[in-house]
Amino acid sequence: MNRLDRYFFRELMRSTAMVLMAFAALYVLLTVLDEQSDLRYGNQWGTVAMVVAYTLPTKLYEIAPIILLIAWMLAIGGLSARSELTAMFASGISLGSMMLSMSKTLFISLAFFMAMGEWLGPVANTQAQNLKNQALGVKVMDDGQGLWMKSDDTFLLVDKAFADGRLVGAQLFIENDGQLERMIEAETLMYENNQWIASQAYEKQYQLAQWPNVYVEQKRYENSPIQLDLSPGLFKSALSQPQDMSVLELWDYVQFMRSNGLYPGMYEYALWKKFMMPLTVIGLLIWVFPMLLGSMRHVSVGQKVFVGVLVGLVFFLLDKIVVNLTLAYQIPALLGVIFLPLLLLGWAWLRFKRLN
Repeated sequence: MNRLDRYFFRELMRSTAMVLMAFAALYVLLTVLDEQSDLRYGNQWGTVAMVVAYTLPTKLYEIAPIILLIAWMLAIGGLSARSELTAMFASGISLGSMMLSMSKTLFISLAFFMAMGEWLGPVANTQAQNLKNQALGVKVMDDGQGLWMKSDDTFLLVDKAFADGRLVGAQLFIENDGQLERMIEAETLMYENNQWIASQAYEKQYQLAQWPNVYVEQKRYENSPIQLDLSPGLFKSALSQPQDMSVLELWDYVQFMRSNGLYPGMYEYALWKKFMMPLTVIGLLIWVFPMLLGSMRHVSVGQKVFVGVLVGLVFFLLDKIVVNLTLAYQIPALLGVIFLPLLLLGWAWLRFKRLN
């Protein structure tokens, strides 16, 4: 890095760190009060603190565009208000050189947030959910209707799924050429040593060769491995919110849903959203950059924060509208995700053209 790069890096990273800590403190305060309001926790403040700490990386990743937007508005607006940018222009530094220097810091910031959301967040969310389930004594899934999963010719219905991976009240229906061949009812299913183990299971095997005279062979077993081509991660994916999953988890689950004729919908949208997050941030920053060089150079810090939050909220409101339209009309998820960032980039290009 040259001197200009280091200067922008120091100013932008300092501002980003301040805004990041402010949002983190606000989230911790609000979430601790919300979690502790559940009286079933009792006085387990340690558990509440751990749950909040584990969920913090994902929440900060979700609002990364707003964090970077406000941080850059504070940093660049401050430089402009102190006439430092004017002095740089006067010394012969072009706007393109400044933006190139800032882009290096932007890539570092994006890499930090993407690592937080892609690797740290999903792992931490799992730990948070386990702690919360243990403290509350509840199951991961128990809605009274069960969870259906399908793999090739095997259909699985699960009554309850626990945080430790146990599947309780499992029923498997195995077909052959469109006809029911076997049915297995198991009290519990556990994934151990790369295979599913059925406990207290009852199996019925149907001989349909002389239909309608059906011969049924029955057997019981205490613990026995069964053939089930479903990854335990698919159950976690089915019970997780799309924004809490990593790119690999989303990709696997989207492919699983497509292979079984299901509409991936929100999961596919969340997948492309993760890929397009850098483009979203770049579009927001480039769109707001002319404001920082012009009308906002003498605006107070509080006003800059207000404008940054307002722009971010309007963007996310529009994003929610686009999400709903994409899902309602089953528009390709990539088109729904890329629409707003491209619109921002096009608008920013027109503004820069007029600025030049």
